[in-house]
Amino acid sequence: LTVSRLLTKRGHHVSEAEDAVTGLQLIDVEEPDLVLMDLQLPGMSGLEAFHHLRSRDDDTGKTPVIALTAHALIGDRERLLNAGMDGYVSKPFHVDTLFAEIDRVLAHHRPLGGTEVPARFERAVAGIDGDLDLFAEIATKAAAEFARFADSLSKLAHGNDLDALEREAHKIKGNWSLYSLEGDESVARHRAARRV
Repeated sequence: LTVSRLLTKRGHHVSEAEDAVTGLQLIDVEEPDLVLMDLQLPGMSGLEAFHHLRSRDDDTGKTPVIALTAHALIGDRERLLNAGMDGYVSKPFHVDTLFAEIDRVLAHHRPLGGTEVPARFERAVAGIDGDLDLFAEIATKAAAEFARFADSLSKLAHGNDLDALEREAHKIKGNWSLYSLEGDESVARHRAARRV
């Protein structure tokens, strides 16, 4: 429940499963970008569920998985990573540790939809010499960065502190300008219009 709330607060869509079998079925339906797999699950263990997932022939079998364990033992991390897990976080954890591991794992995995790039992103990909891996890494980091700033931006907006809001928004402008439909000139126009 705590992990779910933390993820939701940072803008992630979260689906939960109470056991491994339900979780595997949910992966079929939702095709998530990432699975946080608790190792202490009723019935089938998280590690068993992970092996079932990796045995699949379709794209869901490649879904990145981060192991969560409440009873960390020396050597657990190495054992689980050697078993094929993409990441590992032991509980209790610091929130920054969890999100750093999520960012690290997602930066090395493209979303499940394949390598086709939506037309609106073609300019961005062309600007980095067609490097889809780099595009996916930048997109993942930009999304995580925006999520971290979301609370701050919201508070500044509700407080009507437009100067501070502009300064804060400028910190994330660099990455997000890649996904602009109109380019940097429109950003400058909107900023000038606000000051008039």
